[in-house]
Amino acid sequence: FFACSVVAIIWVAGTSAFLPATFEAAFGRRDLSAVAVGCSLSDAGTRLAPWSVQPWSRSRKPQGLAVAANIGDAEIADPTIPDSESEVWREAYDLEVERSELLAEQMQDELGRMGELNEKLKDDFEACLVELDPKPNRPQSEAPNEWAEAFAAIRRCNQQTELRLAEARSKVSEREEAKSTAKATDVTMDFGPINHLGITFKNINIRKIASEGGSKIFFLELPLPLGMKLEEEVVKWQNGAAARAIKIAEVLDGGSTLKDGRIRPGDFLRAITVPQRRMPKEDEDDEGRGEAGRLEKVLLVIPAESSFPFERVLEDIAKNSQIDKQVGMVIERVLD
Repeated sequence: FFACSVVAIIWVAGTSAFLPATFEAAFGRRDLSAVAVGCSLSDAGTRLAPWSVQPWSRSRKPQGLAVAANIGDAEIADPTIPDSESEVWREAYDLEVERSELLAEQMQDELGRMGELNEKLKDDFEACLVELDPKPNRPQSEAPNEWAEAFAAIRRCNQQTELRLAEARSKVSEREEAKSTAKATDVTMDFGPINHLGITFKNINIRKIASEGGSKIFFLELPLPLGMKLEEEVVKWQNGAAARAIKIAEVLDGGSTLKDGRIRPGDFLRAITVPQRRMPKEDEDDEGRGEAGRLEKVLLVIPAESSFPFERVLEDIAKNSQIDKQVGMVIERVLD
């Protein structure tokens, strides 16, 4: 009876396991159930699981699967197993260098797409990249600790680059989606919820103003007084038809619009909330609300026809003081 100890190493490169001829002659060819071993490398160094071995152990081989057996006093082993701790750290470092080069190529591709969509966005994002840790230099000595430190540094750099790459892809995706919808002739959206009863206005259709760069539509709710100077202006829809629109000519001091900061001069006011009495249904209790029904808010899409008086728009804005002094507004911003 011969005692045989078999050590199985993590499979990395996908090479085939083999049994030495001497081992086969002594025992015959048999299937061996390998026990996986491995380690997790972090920025602080090497964090080992209880079942793992040191990364520089002769029983760990990054490139493939190695089998070693002791038969009596003779040892049969894969001669390509790294002989030193430094060699293992160097191999790990080289793999991270390859990953770093691949990430750099992917980042340049995303920056190119970003520049096609918006050059300023690209410039702003590139400015953030200078905050990344610099890639460490390749150690010139055989000292294991220098290779371990270089590996940890380049791995940390790659992790930071991966986060920035994911952020770049997200920004590009958002901008491409916005660009695809910006030139639509109209949009159907939900707006809200508003402060009063948490109401959300569903499936509201807004015809869009014509512009070479399209336009963006958004909703917000601000308290009175708003502090906006409004003007009527003749515009064209995306389909070419002429129409009347309400333009925000100026944002005034002392109003909630200036304090909030989201509305800019040149934006268009496309819809507003307006208090309106709703007659109760037969199964509803309207006690205390008067015969005229309950006062609620509706969303008025401002008509494009000039027959709808401009003064009516101003009056409807002011009517929000009857409930909570909050005005919900749909704003359209024309893009360059």
